[in-house]
Amino acid sequence: MGDDQEDEQVVGPVRNLVERRNTSGRLWAEFGLDSADGSISAVCFPRTYSQLEDTISEGTILAVTGRFADLGVRVLVVHDAEVQGEGTRP
Repeated sequence: MGDDQEDEQVVGPVRNLVERRNTSGRLWAEFGLDSADGSISAVCFPRTYSQLEDTISEGTILAVTGRFADLGVRVLVVHDAEVQGEGTRP
């Protein structure tokens, strides 16, 4: 994996949204997306999350753009997200 990796888009409802604070006190989030290809783990770091905080919510169907990275497990590092609709809550 290098800098030549291309962005990918995953569409699905947000599941198990957890907001956290880093050591500087800035808010970030991790969540799952139930896509057509299965469940995807995603992370949204502080700079991006500060712009998308009102967009990312439990059950909302999102089109998320980002790059996959190995952070101990394979996760999608979110760069952007657009609401596609409201999902059903589990």
